[in-house]
Amino acid sequence: LAVDRLHDRVDDLHAIQVVFKNYRRVRRIRDLGSDSVGKLVCIPGIVISSNETRCKATTLVLQCSNCKHTIQIPVPPGIAGAHIPRVCPKQSDENNQQKCPFDPFVILPDQSQYIDTQKLKLQEAPELVPTSEMPRHVGLVCERQLVNQIKPGTRLH
Repeated sequence: LAVDRLHDRVDDLHAIQVVFKNYRRVRRIRDLGSDSVGKLVCIPGIVISSNETRCKATTLVLQCSNCKHTIQIPVPPGIAGAHIPRVCPKQSDENNQQKCPFDPFVILPDQSQYIDTQKLKLQEAPELVPTSEMPRHVGLVCERQLVNQIKPGTRLH
């Protein structure tokens, strides 16, 4: 769909997950460096382990324990955590009779939003390991529809 058509209905959209197949920019694990951070790369290898499915918050709803003011905090994707404010924004409000304490927020789990995540460990393909060296591995995080799709022993190209 074109972005201009979605402009009026953007609030009706649900989270979209894009999956790339046959991505041709293949790199070896040994070639990954700081220049690869934040970029899309394709790494061939074998999945050697997978963790259990866990939930990760995408949006946290916080409530001040003093004045009951609620705020929503977005959680960055990947393995990053949320940055919870240390001070209630209503603390400086003139209508607030009691001053809110430092670190006043509690998480409201029933009102927060979550996705499924799973951690995998990918080991470089045996044919790419130089003679007399140990294979290297990297950690991967799968989210949403990619969870529980790959089992240990699966070869990825």
